[in-house]
Amino acid sequence: VMFCAACAPAPAGSPTTPAPGRLSAGDAAARAAAVADAYVRAFFDAFPRRLIFLDSRTSAKSVAYDVARSRGIPALKNNVFLDHAPDTDSIEKAFDLLLKIARSRGAAIGLGHVHSTELLTLLEQRLPALGPSGVRLVRLGELLPPPIP
Repeated sequence: VMFCAACAPAPAGSPTTPAPGRLSAGDAAARAAAVADAYVRAFFDAFPRRLIFLDSRTSAKSVAYDVARSRGIPALKNNVFLDHAPDTDSIEKAFDLLLKIARSRGAAIGLGHVHSTELLTLLEQRLPALGPSGVRLVRLGELLPPPIP
């Protein structure tokens, strides 16, 4: 299960307040929730502490990762959207960028859509070659930084 700031109810009286009993879920709401400190803090008040929060970084102004870490919530940040542009060439370039970041920083996180047949095809072709290239897949928990004291 993946949790995102867009799943948090908007504070009452905000311009994006949904109808009673409904959750905000659109792309605009996700961006607003990621950059609005009040939204993020409210979201993390309810966030289950046994889960890892992955900030997808749909906005460069996102504060979600920093707020999560400051509250003792295990958190990570996305590095590359693999299928931001749905064509095969763009996905290939994004995957190459992901590998470059992983090699230079020691780790990288990439996000993609499960419905992207182009991405799935690329992964089927490229994942078997990762081992010999010196890059390996790991669980998100293996990438967690140490807790903030």
